[in-house]
Amino acid sequence: MSMQPAFESVAQWWDAFARATLPRNCSTVQRWEVRRAFYAGAFAMLTACANIGEDAVSEEQGIQWLEAWRKEITEFYESVKAGTA
Repeated sequence: MSMQPAFESVAQWWDAFARATLPRNCSTVQRWEVRRAFYAGAFAMLTACANIGEDAVSEEQGIQWLEAWRKEITEFYESVKAGTA
């Protein structure tokens, strides 16, 4: 599995994702909507991660979640690159 290099901003992750997945001829609206969904996903993950180690989510449970999310996201990313998702 090839991993993306570490980026310093969500914008850099977005740019790499867009280059790898969006058709060159996609509409402005499509690009805008995909970008909004990408940032919403980043926000949701960051919000979920911020709760790890707090009273509601133990560190052990948080690690389990992170491992499961990584697997799920990696599988989806690979299917997107393959054109099957």
